[in-house]
Amino acid sequence: MVSIPADPSIKNFSFALVGEDIYYRENSVMNKMELPIVTGERVRGMVAIRDATNRLLERQLEECSDEEVASLQAELNRVYDSFTAKYGLLSSNANKRAFSMDSSYCLLTSLEFLDEKGELKRKADIFTKRTIRRAEPVTSVDTASEALAVSIGEKGKSRYSLYDAAYRENRRRGHRGAYRRYLQRIRLRINGSHPTSIFPGMSGRS
Repeated sequence: MVSIPADPSIKNFSFALVGEDIYYRENSVMNKMELPIVTGERVRGMVAIRDATNRLLERQLEECSDEEVASLQAELNRVYDSFTAKYGLLSSNANKRAFSMDSSYCLLTSLEFLDEKGELKRKADIFTKRTIRRAEPVTSVDTASEALAVSIGEKGKSRYSLYDAAYRENRRRGHRGAYRRYLQRIRLRINGSHPTSIFPGMSGRS
């Protein structure tokens, strides 16, 4: 068996194309695969789909332009349509046998939504829509419970700027007293101790 040092850009337990040859990475080496002609063609086609999908995902994570996303989607559609026209769905038994040992095979099968008969119902959204966008930080909420949920979800701790915004809005609405008591109970839950002042001029003790 012919082996070469592993290319660090190739995921472990994945196929790779080196010139016209197909290799499979296992830890620190890549082994040349001797495959039947049609199986090799299937592997090459699915490597192209895998790489086009990964490029599209990576560039969305890097916040590329909508124009670049559209261009990458066109390429993904092209390689997918070309492959499936000749070799069938990615999830077919023949393609599964050829490519299931690749670490990204599950990613490829997620590109297809099948009906109850196992036929293609539709392609995944990534073919036509931007599926990854930068998370925008929440800067205001209406209630203390929302502030607590957002704070714990984003930071793993409370963000008092959110509580402050919620407090000021409810004070404007005339709910200051009841809302202050609610905030004190939330602070007690967070710290596991007697509530202390959350905002200037607000005492946690009666």
